[in-house]
Amino acid sequence: MRAHFNNQEFVRMIELSSSIWYQPLRIYSSPVFKQNPYRNNPRVTLLGDAAHLMTPHRGMGANTAFADAFDLAKIISTDFTTIDLANYEEQLFKRGFQAVQDSIQSTRTAHLIGTPALIRNFILWTLHYLIWLKNRFLMLFTR
Repeated sequence: MRAHFNNQEFVRMIELSSSIWYQPLRIYSSPVFKQNPYRNNPRVTLLGDAAHLMTPHRGMGANTAFADAFDLAKIISTDFTTIDLANYEEQLFKRGFQAVQDSIQSTRTAHLIGTPALIRNFILWTLHYLIWLKNRFLMLFTR
């Protein structure tokens, strides 16, 4: 802690606190499936994290859950059949598990170490600089 923080009060607070405060958090995700693992049941269906739990690094969990809820609401607001529900679940599976795969990839990228992390950081810095340069260049011609 002392190597990373210069504030002695903060360091002392961390030292006096429980070790829970600075333990790594476990992040859970659904496995990435190739096909729909859920058997269609006309009385029960899933949506959101119940169907496809994902890491938070891509920020897609709530958006995917809203899309699931919207599709399910469209179906149950009509006189639906088990075929409609099966179609919903297939759509939920495709959208949800693509989001899970993207989220896992984003998590892996965010937690790179060593040379891959240096390459990632250089690419991100280069992109940031190029965007900044483009914006400055455009500002010259838009005034």
